[in-house]
This record gives sequence, C-alpha cells and structure tokens, in this order.
Amino acid sequence: MQGGASTWDEEGGICVRLARYQRVLHVVWAALGVSIQRIVSWPGGEGRLTFLEDFDQDLRWVLWSEGLRELTFRKGFNEPIEDVVFPKGLERLFLGADFNQDIQNASFPPVLTFLSLGASFNHPLEGAELPKSLQRLVWGQLFDQPIERVNWPPALQSIAFGDAFNNPVEQAEFPARVQSLQLGKAFDQQVEQVACPQRLESLSFGRDFNHSVAGMSWPEGVNEVSFGYNFDTPLSGVRWPPYLESVIFGFRFNKSLDNVTWPGLCRSIQLGASFNLPLHGIRYHGAQAAARSANDNVATPVPQPDGVGQGHVTLWGGGGYS
Repeated sequence: MQGGASTWDEEGGICVRLARYQRVLHVVWAALGVSIQRIVSWPGGEGRLTFLEDFDQDLRWVLWSEGLRELTFRKGFNEPIEDVVFPKGLERLFLGADFNQDIQNASFPPVLTFLSLGASFNHPLEGAELPKSLQRLVWGQLFDQPIERVNWPPALQSIAFGDAFNNPVEQAEFPARVQSLQLGKAFDQQVEQVACPQRLESLSFGRDFNHSVAGMSWPEGVNEVSFGYNFDTPLSGVRWPPYLESVIFGFRFNKSLDNVTWPGLCRSIQLGASFNLPLHGIRYHGAQAAARSANDNVATPVPQPDGVGQGHVTLWGGGGYS
C-alpha cells in the first residue's frame, strides 16, 4: 500500500490508517488480506482509489471518503453494487474486466460523468437509473442487451458499444447531446429508420455491419462516418450530411461510386483494399478530386463534372481494415 499507511490491531481485527492528505491510493488486496469493511479510517483528501487485481469483497457497508472523485476496480472484482452507497462526489467509476452484476437497482452518484461497465458486463440497462450527469458510457466485449427502451442520461456525449453488441437500434431514443456513437464489431442491424442524436458528429459502424444507409436521416453536424470490414452495400440514393469531411470504407467495399454525390466539405474518402472500380462518374460539390493509389501513393486527377469549385478531395485506397 502506498502513502505511508500504518496498521494496528483493534479488538482482534486489522485496521489501516492512511496519510491524511493522500490523493491517490492503490490497494494490493492479496497482500492486505482483510475485508474492506475492516478499513475504518479513509484519508479525507484522497481523490483517486484503485483496487488492483484479485480484490473481490462486499462493498455494501463501506463508508467511503466524501473526497473520493475516481474509483477503479481491476480484474477479479465481481460483487453486487445495488446496495452500495457510493460517495456523492464520485465522478468516474471503472468497474473492471470481470464485473457482471445487475445494475437496475444501483444508486449511482448524482455527479458521475464517466462509467465503464467492464469487458464481462452483460445485464439489461432497460430499467436502470443512470445518473443524469453521465457524459460517457463504455461497455466491454460481451454486452449484448436490448437498448430501445433505455432511459439514457440527457448529458450523455459518447456511447461506445462492445464487440458482441448486435441488438436493434431503430427504436432507440438516444439523447440529443451524443456527439460520438460507436456500434461495435458484431453490430449488423437495420439503421435507415434510426433517430440519430441531433448533435452527432462521428458515427462508426463495426466489422460485421452490411446494411443500406440510403434512407438514413443524418444530423447536419456529422463530419465523420466509418464502415467496417464487411460493408459492401450500394451507395446510390445516400444523402450524406452536408458537413461531412471524412468517410472510411472497409476491406470488402467494392461498389460503384458513379452518381454518388459527396458534400462540398468532404476532403477524405478512404477505400478498402478490395475496391477496384472506375472513378469517372464521381460527383463532388465544390471540390476537385484526386485518387491516391495504395501501391504508389501518387495522386492522379479524376475527371469532374462542369462547374466544380476550388476544393480538394483525396481518395485513399488500401485502408479500412476495422
């Protein structure tokens, strides 16, 4: 244990006294070997508390320091948190790789801004009371639960789904402030009717996604869209958002770009290694295009329709392996 901790016997138990003004505390539980409930004197000024690997103790009766701002659990922790009283000022909570407990009745701190549910978490969020202050929510690899009736926190700015997520999203009501949405490797669902958050700036489809986006209503502020390894769907009829700057296609994409109209602000189109079609029919609003070969990395002009402006677009080949 760091920070000049001292131990002493008290009525047959082991208690720990910590430095009064300690800001960061790492607890190595294998060495301590006692229940966290027997630690009776937390330092009043610590900001971060980390429990290292193999800590897996009941938290229900812990009296946390009210000065705690960040709490981290590592590999091995998998205890219920529904009756845990976290400190009211806690802002960041990392629940660790092995955490997989129901959170529907959990009471999270009212000022929590970051919540990581860990790689193993796979319990319903529908019915969970997530704090309204939450800005970023992260799942791990195994999460694959329905989300269309989740009561999302209104302050949420970033949602990142894990590798296993593959549930419908067209009826989901994402909060308006979400700026970044990542749908994960296994996601392969219809999205044409999805109601994207109005402040969305970045949308990422994972490895398995291969559905049409022609009917999507993009928020105007979207400036970056990326498709994964398997995407190979025609783009005819797609109405891209007006402020789009960058598009990334995956390994298998090999559909014609003829008559696809790109927004005037679009400056980068990255094509996958499988792409091998003529570029003569590409249309740009207010841009002069160049195609960049994956082999020689030399820009070559692409014929343009009359009336294009002074901008510049680069087409990259050989990328998009996500």
